Amino acid sequence: MEIDEAIALTRQILAQHGLDWQVKADHARRRAGACHHAKKTITLSRVLLPLYPKEAVRNVILHEIAHALAGARAGHGPKWKKIATQLGASPRAKLPASLPTAPAPWIGRCPAGHESPRYRRPTQVLSCGKCARHFRQDAILSWYFHGEKVPPEQLGKNYLKQMRALRKTNT
Repeated sequence: MEIDEAIALTRQILAQHGLDWQVKADHARRRAGACHHAKKTITLSRVLLPLYPKEAVRNVILHEIAHALAGARAGHGPKWKKIATQLGASPRAKLPASLPTAPAPWIGRCPAGHESPRYRRPTQVLSCGKCARHFRQDAILSWYFHGEKVPPEQLGKNYLKQMRALRKTNT
């Protein structure tokens, strides 16, 4: 479902329930929607919703409207679950893992070939979590942005400082 259609549907359902809230699109990549009680606003992901089937989008919308109706303190507790069910939404906090995800622009790759996706530029030196539970220099991730390798010098001052400190401990 396109984002404009999702926003229109959300506004329609909000009005049916007597809620005078705003609906906006955001650039979230790890959550499909959010309910902001202080601002009386529901935000929907312009990145994820177009990837989802219509029923999943409708469920996201009803999920967030259930939050609006349940109140800021309800969380995903019994009150929210009851309202979500009454609205026709799944009373679960998370979406099914089978739904598509947004591709991560940053990919960390270790020497063994394991990949670690990230949605933000790395700011510190990381090692592969599959190769070791704790930091290991021989498993440091190399970073790729949209498939292009990014040298440490382009990852920021803090990252470069950490890399230099690690190199000093090896000499």
